[in-house]
Amino acid sequence: MTGQGRKLRLAVPDEPPRLTPGTAGVLLRILLKATAQASRPHDERGSESCNTGHPPKND
Repeated sequence: MTGQGRKLRLAVPDEPPRLTPGTAGVLLRILLKATAQASRPHDERGSESCNTGHPPKND
């Protein structure tokens, strides 16, 4: 099935929902951690953050 001829109706609010201070803090920590992990070389990240599909190297 290619989806041709099907219609999709999407309702989007004018503004995104407001975050509570606690939720904003959690989201900020997640984004900061992801940025820090992405900026480290692959070998320093460890196997828990490796998503390449191959097992980690044993040095």
